[in-house]
Amino acid sequence: MKILIADDDMFNLLIAKAMIQKIIPKVELIEANSGKDAFAKAISVNPDLIFMDVQMPEMDGHDATIAIRKNEQTSFRHVPIIGLSAGGLEDEMKKCFLAGMDNFLTKPINIESILETIRCYIPKSENIIF
Repeated sequence: MKILIADDDMFNLLIAKAMIQKIIPKVELIEANSGKDAFAKAISVNPDLIFMDVQMPEMDGHDATIAIRKNEQTSFRHVPIIGLSAGGLEDEMKKCFLAGMDNFLTKPINIESILETIRCYIPKSENIIF
């Protein structure tokens, strides 16, 4: 299983990686530190799930999601994208859904919200510790 985590803050990346590895010990984690990097890696690695920070340099999470969704029109593959933002405002959530994200989590994320998200979007046949 491959999960892409896109966040320009190294601390947030480390926290998310640690939580996900606790839930899925054999997961392959791919890091991206900008929206542009997230888009490129989403296309080249074909992750099973993406956690996408909303505010990043070069290309924000909204634009990266729009680009990924546009690419999916020709690849016929849909990867779940979960927006991550410190701003849990309703407007921020709406922007994420309009860009094509499947769900939204407010930072700081916690292991329970990551676990629930993974349960929703990854088949139970995978090696997930529940």
